[in-house]
Amino acid sequence: MARRRRPRKRILTDDLTLRSFTERDARWNLQSAAMDYYLLNQYWGQGIAQQAVTGVLSYCWTDLGLHRVEASVDEDNTRSIRFAERLGMVYEGIRRDGANINRRWRNLRVYSALATDPVLGQDGSDTPASS
Repeated sequence: MARRRRPRKRILTDDLTLRSFTERDARWNLQSAAMDYYLLNQYWGQGIAQQAVTGVLSYCWTDLGLHRVEASVDEDNTRSIRFAERLGMVYEGIRRDGANINRRWRNLRVYSALATDPVLGQDGSDTPASS
């Protein structure tokens, strides 16, 4: 598959920022991408994160033709873990020392979604998260 050049995708509304996906994170030859998300805590519980992430996943499947999207979550971030699981993402395992955060190596839990998976996030929940 030829590499496509597309602009970075960010969702911005006034002082709210949810970075869900940038196409530079896509691995075109593998038809996969990495995703992360962050939502300011004053916007938690409003369904914004779920709507944004499910929209980005839909974009990955239909517009980009990707097959797999993964998210890596700090193993101590229980809110983000619950969010990934509520979306229906599948837990795959631990990436040991996967990120250096504040000069400290952190293990990451790896979750994935496939284009062939059932529709994600149908329970209407929104747990604020950061990965």
